[in-house]
Amino acid sequence: MRRICENNTYKFKHLLYAAVVLLFISGCSEKEDTIWQGKTWVENGVQIVDNPGEGVWRANKVELIEDLVIVPEDYPEDFFYRIRSVEINSDGNIYILDAGNFRVVTYDEDGTFLFEFGRRGSGPREFQQPWGMTLDEDGNVYVSDQSLYRIDKFNEDGEYLTTIPNLRDKIDIKHGKLLVSGYPMKNYGVSARVLFLETLEEQFNIEIFYTYDPEITFGGISLGETFQFLRDGNIYIAIPYPYELRRYNPDGVLEKRILKKESRVKAPLIRGTGEVRSIMDNGGTGPCFLTSQGFLLNAVRWYVPGEEGRELKTAIDFFNKQGHYLGSVNLPNTQRLIAVDSDDRFYVVQTEPSEKVIRYRLDLPE
Repeated sequence: MRRICENNTYKFKHLLYAAVVLLFISGCSEKEDTIWQGKTWVENGVQIVDNPGEGVWRANKVELIEDLVIVPEDYPEDFFYRIRSVEINSDGNIYILDAGNFRVVTYDEDGTFLFEFGRRGSGPREFQQPWGMTLDEDGNVYVSDQSLYRIDKFNEDGEYLTTIPNLRDKIDIKHGKLLVSGYPMKNYGVSARVLFLETLEEQFNIEIFYTYDPEITFGGISLGETFQFLRDGNIYIAIPYPYELRRYNPDGVLEKRILKKESRVKAPLIRGTGEVRSIMDNGGTGPCFLTSQGFLLNAVRWYVPGEEGRELKTAIDFFNKQGHYLGSVNLPNTQRLIAVDSDDRFYVVQTEPSEKVIRYRLDLPE
């Protein structure tokens, strides 16, 4: 494994950085409010924040500095295959759902390999199509499997504990509640079920239908990422087109909609009529994250004309606590944001030339 920085030096720099960020936010919030050109109103009890296409930051205020690269030195380049989730526990240990290899691989905070668990199969500690992973407050690991239609629970050391049947898709856990995200069965959109983790009793269900073509009546496709709990306990979903972030409270009530013009993401290209024959992805958004400093983040991907037809672009959109669009930080088109830890370090998955996990820290230019 490769260690990127000395631990003590990094922690000192990180504390210093955090203080600088807090000063920056508190010092510029008033200025941001004076130049923000959007509108806010309340409609049917829901706060709506309508952002212009241009962010408050007229220049790039934030840079991402590479902090750690998780790629084994003693293994082939294709060590990881189809990373679907990255989770970080309270000790800083990093859990990677390596779905294509039917396993979870863990590393410590400095990128040193700890252990792995899982293999292909249908028994305990085995996966067929691992699709989502999350941790609870005690550090237990939950892995959902679409093919086996179940969620397996492991302790923090990868020891099998139990199975929750009849649930699959992307999952998240917060404050004793289990969120299972998927797609409506007969519509084009996204859905979420929230259950009490201890009893598995359903608390509520959320469904959002896309209306790109009124004749679409089938499900199973989503251009945006699924719902997730953020650190404030609320539920967030990113809708790709028209660009929108929605916040639901822990009881499933829609409280806030954040809109933005010139989203870069275009409507999907739909070919055929009636029973749709094909849908071409023209970009997507999500997942969302909320940092301890109050930044609301949204991962974005879109396409621009290129030499070979079209070229993929990726970025992270930044919003403040009020939902005001601040600006974006561009990523290489082979990277996508997948996790943010409790110390506000960003984890991205790089897909080419081989898969790896890269951790970044925020840095503010002078």
